[in-house]
Amino acid sequence: CEFKGRLLVGVGKTLRLYEMGKKKLLRKCQNELFPSMIVKLTTHGDRIYVGDMCESVHFAKYKRLENAIVIYADDTLPRHISAMTLVDYHEITAADKFGNFFALSVPDNINDDVDNPSGARILWDQGHMNGAATQCEHICQYYLGEAITSMSKCSLFPGKTESIVCATISGGLYCMVPMQANEEIKFYQHLEMFLRQESTNLCQRDHLSYRSYFQPVKCVIDGDLCERYSNLPPAKQQELAQDIGRTPVEITKKLETTRTNIL
Repeated sequence: CEFKGRLLVGVGKTLRLYEMGKKKLLRKCQNELFPSMIVKLTTHGDRIYVGDMCESVHFAKYKRLENAIVIYADDTLPRHISAMTLVDYHEITAADKFGNFFALSVPDNINDDVDNPSGARILWDQGHMNGAATQCEHICQYYLGEAITSMSKCSLFPGKTESIVCATISGGLYCMVPMQANEEIKFYQHLEMFLRQESTNLCQRDHLSYRSYFQPVKCVIDGDLCERYSNLPPAKQQELAQDIGRTPVEITKKLETTRTNIL
């Protein structure tokens, strides 16, 4: 990828920074401390976000004065990265080849101005299990069931809510929409909890255990399941509406509003 007028390349386990010469590319600096093959790269400012083939995402930084690339944070779980996109300076969303969608972040007050260790000092500066000194925080985790091959943060129409749009290997398109209002989050959590008990599927599988196939589902609500509310019998719709403190018409309108905020 492009990085400040230069070329940033993952060559096997090595991350290299090239500059354009008169006849050839000139190698300016490199980092060989990544555990396996680099498959995804994205940048923001001086930070570099590296997707590893089987060791999740690494957060690195380019130090201009020393002309060096150093790793300051990584993930604790091994993941086979298949797609990745940047949310903001501190957070990134990614997916692995087993169909998991997740988001990682580093604390706002993290010190990314670390030194590049060499020689015997590298044994002292390494963190737990030879990892980075800082570990990423897991914001959310969700098992989609399909391997995600492409991911992008965008707004589908001008003026609409920004979302993470994912494309899967079987041709599916999914939108991950952020929720900010506590009232909206509680509403969908209650709706999802009720539909897990009332809505049945062809395989008779438990919804919660399915979405937690690899890691427990965290901070993600299944919108496809919430859309099944209109397929319930009128008596069940009225029962759920009374439990939430709304009418069936209000719940249906809420689902339509969430959909139109994207489309």
